[in-house]
Amino acid sequence: MHNLILRFPALEDKDEWLDYYQEFLENDLNSDPLNYSKYKTYEDFLIGIGKEECLIKSTSKTVPTSSFLLIANNRIIGHIFIHHINDLNLLRDYEGNIGYAIRPTERNKGYGTEMLRLALKECQNLNLKEVLISCDRENIPSSKVIENNNGKLLKEVFIPEENIIFKKYKIKL
Repeated sequence: MHNLILRFPALEDKDEWLDYYQEFLENDLNSDPLNYSKYKTYEDFLIGIGKEECLIKSTSKTVPTSSFLLIANNRIIGHIFIHHINDLNLLRDYEGNIGYAIRPTERNKGYGTEMLRLALKECQNLNLKEVLISCDRENIPSSKVIENNNGKLLKEVFIPEENIIFKKYKIKL
């Protein structure tokens, strides 16, 4: 698994991003990579994520957020974002510092583990000492990605309004 690059989205990624996004629409109906649907154009999307800010619903505060693409041979394999938040008590039970997804046709090939590993290096560059990550208890591949990166299970949390159980992990950097 060589030639993998984690980098900010760029204008030259437009056609590949639109193909990536379309694949999610066709295969993963509950997903909206990097909240792309709220933007009118790809260029608006770049401006929006370039501000590096995202609303954390539990606090009604805005915190800086970095968004990255995992690229292999000029193909977008996945995306990941990092909330730059050190006070982990501000996060609700199913929120975390990091959220990610792998392109549906590229899943179960080890890309998620590598993408998270690269993102954890970015977290260190942001001076984060530890990160929280959560996933649906039924999402075994995501649990493995987190555990492969030294994620330690803190607890499982039932979210009644969504009728779902989340696994909450901590990774010390």
